[in-house]
Amino acid sequence: MNKAAHTRNYILENAFSLIYKNGFQATSIDGILENTKVTKGAFYYHFKNKDEMGVAIVQDIVWPEIQKTLLQPLAEYNNPLNAIYQSIKTHILSLSDKQIKYGCPATNLIMELPPLSDAFKIPLQALLDHWQAAVENNLQMAKEKQLISPDTDIHQAATFVIASYQGARTMGKLHVSREGFHAYLAQLDVFLQSL
Repeated sequence: MNKAAHTRNYILENAFSLIYKNGFQATSIDGILENTKVTKGAFYYHFKNKDEMGVAIVQDIVWPEIQKTLLQPLAEYNNPLNAIYQSIKTHILSLSDKQIKYGCPATNLIMELPPLSDAFKIPLQALLDHWQAAVENNLQMAKEKQLISPDTDIHQAATFVIASYQGARTMGKLHVSREGFHAYLAQLDVFLQSL
């Protein structure tokens, strides 16, 4: 990695940390510069403005993490229905106290940003669409293996899986507790087994 790429990644990682704790709107470029000790010129060399940096955070930090923790595990189980449950269970029960306190980065950004900037809608929508497609793919395989009813609307079921995960993460953030995760997982399992 060359020096420019290293500086860009350094800015993104530090900006993400500040945004994750404080929110996008509350995090200023000056605050990022103070935290990173990079010059204003270095920041603007890599990003035209704060919004462009925010889009890069979604694409370069948030997206790869979701890919690694929630999407890749969908292919690691022989039973595609169990893979959906296990990928979420493994991920949500391994969250650190900090991750519980500050919530799901993607959900936080989705709740905070789209009304403010069209620039964020595209990468955030792409992230959700890809996740939706991955869950739908597993549900389709479950249907083909006759593990779920042939009448199951896989789009609706996948939407529920993702929305319920985001809700569980938001409740964990609100209560600063993982206590509700077990109740959520129990009901997620009931839902998947009922398909």
